[in-house]
Amino acid sequence: MFHLQRGKLRADISTLVTSDPDQHPIAIALRRQKGVDDARVTESETLVRRGKKWFRYDAPDKRRFKELQKTLADA
Repeated sequence: MFHLQRGKLRADISTLVTSDPDQHPIAIALRRQKGVDDARVTESETLVRRGKKWFRYDAPDKRRFKELQKTLADA
């Protein structure tokens, strides 16, 4: 889904659908972190599973996420 090349990364982020909690770009990035077994992002919360425990966090800031998408698309 994400590629190391900048052009590919830009294209993939602009085409991702954020309505699916498992395929949200932030959830994908969280799952790559050491110690995170699963992650889901919805409009109201972020869920992260470490082992058998789920941790609940606030939802990501929509305005900052949109700015990040624009920045990556312009790069």
